[in-house]
Amino acid sequence: MKQVRDLWQTCFHDNEDFVRLFFDHIYKEEQTLTIRKKGEVVSALQILPYTMTWRGGEITVAYIAGCCTSPAERGKGLMRELFGKAHNRIQEKGFDIAALIPAEPWLFDYYRTLGYTEAFNYSISAYHRPKDPKDTDTVACRFLSLNEQPTPQWFAFFRQKMRERPACIQHTEADFLNNIIDTQISGGRLYGLLNNRAEPAALAFTLPSEGNIRIKELLYENEEARQALLYMVTEACHTEEALCTVPPLPSGSHRYGMAMILNKEIQLSGGYMSLMLD
Repeated sequence: MKQVRDLWQTCFHDNEDFVRLFFDHIYKEEQTLTIRKKGEVVSALQILPYTMTWRGGEITVAYIAGCCTSPAERGKGLMRELFGKAHNRIQEKGFDIAALIPAEPWLFDYYRTLGYTEAFNYSISAYHRPKDPKDTDTVACRFLSLNEQPTPQWFAFFRQKMRERPACIQHTEADFLNNIIDTQISGGRLYGLLNNRAEPAALAFTLPSEGNIRIKELLYENEEARQALLYMVTEACHTEEALCTVPPLPSGSHRYGMAMILNKEIQLSGGYMSLMLD
């Protein structure tokens, strides 16, 4: 594992706290493929298993992450060779699709040569806090900053709302907790809203941004809960605007992830991959 971790840092220069999170809680030797030269790992990737909602059911997803090659060995076809091995393993294990998130815009063209196509998009929705708090009903709500490990009811709410999305990567409770830690490592916070029955009504993963905040995931039971949480989050963060990452909107979307279909009965368009440890 040490060689893979060292190569990861050589290529990505990630925050050490994030690297520790990944290799302590997500990394598994059996999900890792490598190429070695003279005993040293010079190229590596991870194959992480997920499920995804699709047409009222679920399909299996092999998420390919951490693709890296030593700078001295680049341009020699090692990653293409590694992807060939990865695809063989993924097919042997019977996954329905393989998916990945290009780290740089130019990589969309590279992964297209390996058989991938754009399949996961997102949109940005801007929220502007009303000047008059009377314009948002917050009386019956309780606003929470969930700094510590949240209670199981918050994961149950998260899971329910994620499953309501028609084409969305799903997450275990361990994934949920890891993403909270990842959010905190990035300087963000998790905020929640309880309704008048003391039940979760809305949940937001927030990150700092220039002049406002970015909400990388927003889940809510109704529009009133959405408005109330956004009002309280922007007020708590001393900003008037929040930019929310949301499932693709007809008004326009941004490309995010790519997929290779292995089960020919599946067709993907406009799916939504969220909360990945990319």
